[in-house]
Amino acid sequence: MRSCLKVSASDFSPVGQRLLQALEGLGCEFGLERSFKISADGVNHDRFAALLHKGAFGPDAALRIASLMHALAMPADLRDRFLALLDQAEFVHFGFEGPDRVKIYLELGRAHPKDGAEARTLIHLAAKWRPNSDEAPAVSRYFNPAMARTVSGAEHRLGTLFANGAGMPSVALARAILMKLVRTGAQDCFFFMEVEDEGAPRLSFDLNIYPAELAVADFEGAIRALLAAYHVPVPASEALLAASRAHAFGHVSGGLGRRGVDFTTIYYGMRPHRGRA
Repeated sequence: MRSCLKVSASDFSPVGQRLLQALEGLGCEFGLERSFKISADGVNHDRFAALLHKGAFGPDAALRIASLMHALAMPADLRDRFLALLDQAEFVHFGFEGPDRVKIYLELGRAHPKDGAEARTLIHLAAKWRPNSDEAPAVSRYFNPAMARTVSGAEHRLGTLFANGAGMPSVALARAILMKLVRTGAQDCFFFMEVEDEGAPRLSFDLNIYPAELAVADFEGAIRALLAAYHVPVPASEALLAASRAHAFGHVSGGLGRRGVDFTTIYYGMRPHRGRA
């Protein structure tokens, strides 16, 4: 039996605390998940993501979302761009990546997938920035390729995107997950996206398997191999697994980051979280 993930604002760095408290202040229920990212920079588990239906913001959704963007010091040009697309979004996701990066995603196209061998549906438009920093923000587009809606299609797409993927821990984990879905009869319980950054060489994927209702523990062997490939020390690896193994495996994001270096992020434990307005 999977455990219920317990999360409080005090689990995170100050910027993350402020974001989660602002979301809780809306007084509505939203989905909340944890994650940990592994890359050449080490391990970062000071992270969370929140999923809100736009209707949760009430009749003044645009005004309340704009106010939240302003409170998070979202760059004005990005704020205007995202607000102009808000009518097309059904869900708005917020994320935190410690120590001080904030993310927002507009979910745009899941309800109207495009068909055709070469078709790709834009699912998310996302922005990531450091509040009150001169660092340039990142803007990402998440696409669902029509050909990647089957396990064999997703495998093929991974091979196409990452020609040298045999040496990439993130791709190895994704392939292990797809094989596990087939073995457990859950081959239809996934959603595959490929991710591109505007003006940067990032090329990555996101493989979501929440519908399969599997736990992190079901992939422990593959995750241990992943952590070893990144040379994560054993005590740190054991701590990550101890914190996550009892929770639902959500999705894995990986591939090449903005600096062209392999990374993997594992998201887990999505659960309803109630605000306290």
